[in-house]
Amino acid sequence: MKAVVFQEDAETEMLEAAAYYEAQQGDLGRRFLAAVQDAINRILLNPSLHPRGISFV
Repeated sequence: MKAVVFQEDAETEMLEAAAYYEAQQGDLGRRFLAAVQDAINRILLNPSLHPRGISFV
């Protein structure tokens, strides 16, 4: 399985979001990071379901 590498800014933003969620409600930050990991795992298992080059911005 391929390794997933986040851009530094994206990783920082993700971790800051997790910290914010955790401050709002105990365990919410952990659940957020688990959901991110779940999404990554689904993409790695079925990459053709998530084509490259699509921008959501």
